[in-house]
Amino acid sequence: MKRICFLLIASTALLLSSCSGVSSQNVTQATDEMIRKQVLFFTDDENLTSEIPYYDAILELKSKHPESLKHLKVVNTRSTEDQPILDKTPESPAILVIEDNEVICEIEGSTNKNNIVKPVAQAISHWYD
Repeated sequence: MKRICFLLIASTALLLSSCSGVSSQNVTQATDEMIRKQVLFFTDDENLTSEIPYYDAILELKSKHPESLKHLKVVNTRSTEDQPILDKTPESPAILVIEDNEVICEIEGSTNKNNIVKPVAQAISHWYD
């Protein structure tokens, strides 16, 4: 149990400390401004254990595609601030890959790391790397 708590806290700290801040104004004005390339991670403070595969996947993706994940946006689903304008907000945990204001990849709900890494890596592979 202590190991899981440590991994969860360490993963969260590493993820949050390595994410670049993105102005909420730029994201929330998605209908007015074009989002060229963006990865959104939807999180819920009360659902952290189901998010562990997502944190692991994000860490792996950041190591393989650092430039593409440079502007990763973490969105707390319980907060009314920082919410991007979407037709449908996904249930937490979820990762959306947005290109030219369109969702080109969406992973939602409980899954394993490989089911997250493969489609996201494929979606972002042509961005910068």
